[in-house]
Amino acid sequence: MTKWASRAGGFAELDWVLAVGSAYVLVTTFVGPLAPAAWRDRAIILTVLDILLITWLVRATGGVASELYILYYLPVLQASFRLNLRDAIGASVLAAACYLLVGFITGLVGVTIQSSGVLRMATFSVSAVVIAISLGLLAKQARLQRGERERAQELLNRTSAIYEIARTLNATLDLEELLTRLAQTAVRECGADAARVVLVSDEGEPAVRAAAGHEAVFGEAEGHLEAANWILKNEETLTIRSGRMSPKSAAGVQSPGGARHYLGAPMIAKGRLVGVIELASRSGEGFRDVDEDLLDVIAAQAAVAIENAQQYGRAQLLAMTDRLTGLWNHAEFHQRLREEIARAQRHARPMSLLFADLDNFKAFNDAHGHRMGDELLRQIGARLRAAVRRTDFAARYGGDEFAVILPETAIHGASVACDNLRRAIEQESFRIANQRVTVTISGGVAAYPEAGATAEQLIDACDGALREAKRSGGNYIRLHETLS
Repeated sequence: MTKWASRAGGFAELDWVLAVGSAYVLVTTFVGPLAPAAWRDRAIILTVLDILLITWLVRATGGVASELYILYYLPVLQASFRLNLRDAIGASVLAAACYLLVGFITGLVGVTIQSSGVLRMATFSVSAVVIAISLGLLAKQARLQRGERERAQELLNRTSAIYEIARTLNATLDLEELLTRLAQTAVRECGADAARVVLVSDEGEPAVRAAAGHEAVFGEAEGHLEAANWILKNEETLTIRSGRMSPKSAAGVQSPGGARHYLGAPMIAKGRLVGVIELASRSGEGFRDVDEDLLDVIAAQAAVAIENAQQYGRAQLLAMTDRLTGLWNHAEFHQRLREEIARAQRHARPMSLLFADLDNFKAFNDAHGHRMGDELLRQIGARLRAAVRRTDFAARYGGDEFAVILPETAIHGASVACDNLRRAIEQESFRIANQRVTVTISGGVAAYPEAGATAEQLIDACDGALREAKRSGGNYIRLHETLS
């Protein structure tokens, strides 16, 4: 105890330095806004703290002669593996300086330092730096190798993701299903809160066709298309991170809805602008460069898939429609009639069928030629398409005969609809080859289940009513129930 007390006074100044330094390190590490956010800064501070504490232990247990000097190697080793080479060398130099400082102050207070102590200080000072350099280089090489492995794994993951995206997008030719899959894939692969797909219509107008994730991120209204319009105009990827634009030429463009971060890419197939795929997030640090690259890949693959689906849809539509009038064709009419009868039977609901036929169309063809006859049929088809409800199904049955399926409509409602069509065509003046032409139609109406429970029975009943209307002189509507 007497020996310890005699040394305490000599080392009071060093004790204060160590105490103040330790307090500073503790405060800046753990207390409030003074604590550094970066893990490297924290690691450096903790390394300094370790060295200061070891210095105090060495001083307290015999100074230069203390066997605890070996503990100095621990923070040096830690810095070599956890930090970079420069930090490791800095830690070794600080440890050596602290050890030499202990020896220097020991000499100042008149304590003789043995030659073995001097040798120990010199050996430690040199070995600490050598160890720091050697291990630092090894750790650096290990980190480089780990970084290469991580980059290789990331490349593999990216390749797998791109393959999965291609497989997902090319698994269907149904446009609506494809767009839904596209939005879901974009959310999953890019880590967004929400995604939506904007397509350009045949008229050149953008419209949201699919969405996934938290749709509220984009806002409740569908009109939040300022960013999408910019992308469509410039055909360039747009990134918004907390209000910062990339590219800068997009300055002033607002993120849609409640999005803090936004990423959008154009979808271009065969030189044609198909639409835009958009991502949005409400929090976080924003989309990374890797997300932007991946979205560009998704957009490129999606553009081709959407183009194929649209072409397939157009081909299907052509197969189901009459090319002259644009109405559904004969085969599609029969398919839809069977479906509507089944639905009416399943839900015990009414439905009706009407046939309409141009009066004296053969005489019109003989007088004006088949080309003018075709033009008249085309205009009649357009007039019929405009007259029916959206739930109705208008078709060209064959020649100059048209058919309309009216779901949820009883016989008298169908009779009114058919007579309205008859009067509209009677009052219409069709312009054909610079001539004004007026025509009339006759119609027959039949209802399910009164006129028949099958498609064949309903068609026969409706056709019979039409023949009776024609025998009445034309420009007339006949109901099947009046034939009973």
